[in-house]
Amino acid sequence: MALLATFTTAAMADAITFSFSVTTGTVPTIANQFGSPSLTGGPVGGGAGSVTVKDTNTALTLFLPAGSTGSIQSDNNVFYSSGATTLVATYGGSGVTQVQVTSSFCGGVCMSGTTVLGSYTAFRGSGGGFGGVYALTFVSPAILAFFGDSTNVISPDGGVAFTTTNNSWTPGGTTSSALLGSGTITVQTTAVPEPSTMVLLGTGLLGLAGVSRRFLR
Repeated sequence: MALLATFTTAAMADAITFSFSVTTGTVPTIANQFGSPSLTGGPVGGGAGSVTVKDTNTALTLFLPAGSTGSIQSDNNVFYSSGATTLVATYGGSGVTQVQVTSSFCGGVCMSGTTVLGSYTAFRGSGGGFGGVYALTFVSPAILAFFGDSTNVISPDGGVAFTTTNNSWTPGGTTSSALLGSGTITVQTTAVPEPSTMVLLGTGLLGLAGVSRRFLR
């Protein structure tokens, strides 16, 4: 059982999260009506905020340099409901770039993805937020190397979320606008088991099989 635990730990998932917050200026967020092209959040960073990167397996924090940006959008609005106090919109995503972080630290794109499926819920004059899942297309080797994840397998799916403030629209209207507050873009990675770990796993399974035979007799 201890050998199995060792194997499980070696293959444990590792989440790398790009977090951004708007500290100065205004970053508009637009949620469009049913049948219109997209929800847009950002870009953030640059002069409007900061972008930091962390992962779950280390205590390291990467503060991306000034000028770094993060952006989230989702095309193909498939549902839109605007009431007196609440707006709900659902998006199907598309094959173009929908989520991205750029920085001089990476020499350009740090990570990007397509097909953001998700929904946006907003409260008139108050807060709101978007949550979605994207298909990962690129993660910079510079990011993976910083966290010691260069040999890890990257999951094709990632997650995005962001909050907004001061949502406004005319009840029954076709567009919501707000100010972006904060957000995250998360990449999942999985460590590749070392050959020695695979051998230990095989030995452990054989041992368990032997013990099972003894009990069966």
